[in-house]
Formats: sequence, structure tokens, C-alpha cells
Amino acid sequence: EEEEEKRRRRKKNKNKNKKRRRRTRRHRKIRRRRRRRRRRTTTTRKRRRRRRKRRRTRTRKRRRTRKKRRRTRTRKRRRRRKRRRTRTRTRKKTKKKKKKKKKKERPVYSATNPAFLLLPTNIYVTQI
Repeated sequence: EEEEEKRRRRKKNKNKNKKRRRRTRRHRKIRRRRRRRRRRTTTTRKRRRRRRKRRRTRTRKRRRTRKKRRRTRTRKRRRRRKRRRTRTRTRKKTKKKKKKKKKKERPVYSATNPAFLLLPTNIYVTQI
């Protein structure tokens, strides 16, 4: 019985080790990739320039599933069509000018103004 138990334990350990080995191998790959990335030493200016250039050229993003690709394409086409249609119809909106309030015409205070001569003498200029 003890021998059997030992054998069983050994088998169990063997399987565990297999899993561990597989995991470490995978992570080693990932680590290697990260290390490779780290090795690059370029200035931020250079990186920015590269990014700008990349933006100018239209590169199609690789999509994982065909179904998704089909869906996004049709959506893009539809959007483009819509844009074309509306562009001709719409005009640039101009800001509405506010109407200036007309100031009430007040009689100018002068001795020659006949309107002032008709007013009773006890009204002051501030009350007009």
C-alpha cells in the first residue's frame, strides 16, 4: 500500500510539474518580449514624429473575426453615405445679431426748444 501511495504521489507531482513547466515557458516568452521592448532607446521627439507619420498613412487594422469585420465595414459605409447627403443641405449657422433697444427720445434742454417752453415751470430736467 505504501508503494502504491508513493507511486500515486509521484504521478501527481509529475503532472503538477508539467503544468508548472508549461506556465513558466509561456511566461518566459512574455518576459522576453517585454525585455526586447525595453531595449529600445529613442527620444520622445523621434517617437512623436513616427506617430505623426503613422497617422497620415491609412493602415487597416487587423480584425480578429470575420463577422466583426463585415459588420464594421457596412457601418462605416453607411456613415459615409449619410455624411455626404447632409453636407450639401446644411449651411454654416451664423450668429443672430441682437437688436439694439431704441433709446426714448428725450427733448434736449435748451431755451430755444419749443417743447420745453410748453412745459410748466415747476418740472426739473431730472424728472423728464
